Amino acid sequence: MEPRLGHVGLTVNDLDASIEFYRDVIGMQLMMRLDSGGEWFDELTRNRGAEIDVAMLELGGSTLQLVEYRRAGGDPAPVSHNRPGTAHLSIEVDDVDARHAAIVSSGRHHPTAIVDIAGIGARSFYVEDPDGVPVELLQMPART
Repeated sequence: MEPRLGHVGLTVNDLDASIEFYRDVIGMQLMMRLDSGGEWFDELTRNRGAEIDVAMLELGGSTLQLVEYRRAGGDPAPVSHNRPGTAHLSIEVDDVDARHAAIVSSGRHHPTAIVDIAGIGARSFYVEDPDGVPVELLQMPART
């Protein structure tokens, strides 16, 4: 079997707030939520004594795993587009203007302005998830 991306995982401060954001703002579907941890997780992550709350969300065949540490978690890392190690997610949408307008009207999440990307016909804007992770909403040019 050829390698393929299984899921993208993010460690979060507040799992409920993150689920709400990715479900209600981004449009993902919550597939599963569970409490976990134990020896297998300690060995896998080299982090002894961890207890976690996990959610798996799905969008268009891609899976996002959100993990909140209930025990043995660390301090939040600084998150910013220009900081090495900061992830960002890009979500393709059909109508970037409508998505932007909906987020602006909510008065939450402080979206950037919509920009045209490097003359290729794509348009996008960013919002931040509850932990500051940049999430891009991207409309690709129509394919002919």
